[in-house]
Amino acid sequence: PSMSLIENPRFRALYAMYHGWKKRHDLNQFLTVKACHIESLSEITAKRLDDEEIAILVLDFDGVLANHGAKTPLPEVEVWLRQLCHQIGELRVAILTNKPIPERLAYFKKHFPLIH
Repeated sequence: PSMSLIENPRFRALYAMYHGWKKRHDLNQFLTVKACHIESLSEITAKRLDDEEIAILVLDFDGVLANHGAKTPLPEVEVWLRQLCHQIGELRVAILTNKPIPERLAYFKKHFPLIH
């Protein structure tokens, strides 16, 4: 079966980078406005994403979803991510890692196959 353009991880990455560059001034404001900072992933909800018109949630693996060097997310993060993906769909979530080790890739392929 062929993959639609939006399902293509390369397209999604390029799309995110292009729009990140295009919206860099808005992103800079977001990073400097205290009201936009969160203390916990549990503060990120489907309602908040929709209210703030966030189309794609990009998360860093090391230090956000898991301890540095871990092969899988923390158990409480997995529960949160599963609930969020159920509400917004896996295609609206992207995971970044500078260590794409086989165990991490296999974990996401098995548990969250549409997240890239």
